[in-house]
Amino acid sequence: MYHSQGMGQAQLWDAGTVNTALRVVPAKSRPKRVSKAGKGTLTDGQLDALAVAAAAAPSINLIRRQAGRNPMFAQHEPWSVFAPTMRVLIPQSYGCRFERRFIAGYGWSAVGSREDRGDAKDSNGSYREIKVSLLTDSPKVNFVQIRLHQRVDLYDLFVVDPLNTLYHLELTKQQMADEIALCGGLAHGTGTTAIADTSREYSVRFDWKPGDAVYRRWTSKYLVRSTPLAVLRGCGIVE
Repeated sequence: MYHSQGMGQAQLWDAGTVNTALRVVPAKSRPKRVSKAGKGTLTDGQLDALAVAAAAAPSINLIRRQAGRNPMFAQHEPWSVFAPTMRVLIPQSYGCRFERRFIAGYGWSAVGSREDRGDAKDSNGSYREIKVSLLTDSPKVNFVQIRLHQRVDLYDLFVVDPLNTLYHLELTKQQMADEIALCGGLAHGTGTTAIADTSREYSVRFDWKPGDAVYRRWTSKYLVRSTPLAVLRGCGIVE
């Protein structure tokens, strides 16, 4: 189990940060700016958002620099700090950090890349490939670099809503192949290709909302659990 080791970093999006940012541009002195569409000025809310972004930029840059130097950056912080912090990193950077978090949290063993058998091995000897999609303002999930040629038994797909819920979906190798045929595409391109082409990397992208048919199918067939942030808070791992 993970415990916070007090790395000395502050949460970015707390009330103090927002209030400080808004004080940078007092309401009475905010300039009116023409929008790109040329249809009027930015609203107070939009100006507030710009002020928050400007005030947060130094902290974001600091986090990215520290993460670039330290592969274990934020790894031992409570989930309520770890997950929102990952939101300011690029997918290539946060993906491996979530992966390490889940491997340790579930008690799995990491698998070396040379084995070409996914990311982890569980206590039953099953090889597992881990994919993470971090929700932002867009409801779309994005699972990429799915390699059906790898000798893995299970695909563990995690959808992370940093401020609310963690969703864990689990697919067998055959189920993943079936889903690629139904709704997948090439990871680095458009369209689909023959599943028999083992050199390909695939992707699955769909809207993470109840109105989407793929969302309904995946959550009804593959959802292992959804864990609210209230449960995650302070526990340090995923459950």
